Amino acid sequence: MKITLLPANEFMIEAALFLEGAKGLWGLASAVKNGWKSLGTSSLLSRKADFTVNPSKFDCFFGRVLTGNEHNISRSAQNLKDFNILGVQTEAQLTKVFTKAFNNGTYVDIKTTSYGTTIIKNIMVNKNRSIDVSFFYKDGNMTSQPSVVTIIPKIFKQ
Repeated sequence: MKITLLPANEFMIEAALFLEGAKGLWGLASAVKNGWKSLGTSSLLSRKADFTVNPSKFDCFFGRVLTGNEHNISRSAQNLKDFNILGVQTEAQLTKVFTKAFNNGTYVDIKTTSYGTTIIKNIMVNKNRSIDVSFFYKDGNMTSQPSVVTIIPKIFKQ
């Protein structure tokens, strides 16, 4: 299920993601009352943070996984097929998609495990075609630089 949030709701989710940096709920209330600068989080809320992509992920994304787990080989081949349909053929093009998703994507889901928090965002590539991009924050540290861990190309029939 895809959730489209109103701008105010999206802001509240981003604010909640910075609770740790804002010293918990008290910090969030204080930030709202006194402004984000009082907690030193204004730059975190306004900056467009970077993310990392493990270089080996591009092998999976572009169909270059030829040995190992059969599921991974199959998934890699499907990614290549989907990216050809989407018109994404280079690592530079895919990195631009990741950047657009990170900065402007629609929130799809937030998942937390003992390893960290994953935020899944969706970005439209063109009509009836989009990509879900998962950004992982190790140990749930939402002020750290996230890593792109998974992608799900979505191609809808017209």
